[in-house]
Amino acid sequence: MRVPRGKAWRATPREKKYLGGRSSEPMSEIATMRIIRLKEVMHKTGLARSTIYKYMADKRFPISIQLSEHSVGWVESEINDWIVELISQRG
Repeated sequence: MRVPRGKAWRATPREKKYLGGRSSEPMSEIATMRIIRLKEVMHKTGLARSTIYKYMADKRFPISIQLSEHSVGWVESEINDWIVELISQRG
């Protein structure tokens, strides 16, 4: 779905149902969500594949989303939030 520049859309009733009733979120925020694949996650975080999966198992990293039978992805904003949290912990 493309969001016209300068417009803040609100979720339709069908979209609200899908989003669990979060009606206060502007549609533009939802429309800008991206699912990124492992290669980009590795690039953004600097972590190796095995480290990402180890951290996921330890509940220290955002969980992946099953996209199809043989592919997974991550919500880009969750990865960005994880990076920000890591930076804020370094004191």
